[in-house]
Amino acid sequence: MNPTIRIEGEHFVLSFPASHTIRIPLDRTDQLIAMLQARRAADLRIGERGSPTQWNIDRAAEVASIDTFCADKRANLLAELGL
Repeated sequence: MNPTIRIEGEHFVLSFPASHTIRIPLDRTDQLIAMLQARRAADLRIGERGSPTQWNIDRAAEVASIDTFCADKRANLLAELGL
């Protein structure tokens, strides 16, 4: 079950035969590549029981950006303290 990939507006749109679609922003090519590599390695299932939904994919990106922000903030505070 390989996706059809196209660009619509500001997103890559991956369409799967079982009528599932996933939208990834154009500026998140890293997310697109990671997803395609995971599909090829059979680490990611889409359209099957237990597979991620668009919400899961979007949420993972939000959590990653929050984690990066917190790590940067922590690094800055430690630098200010001289540790």
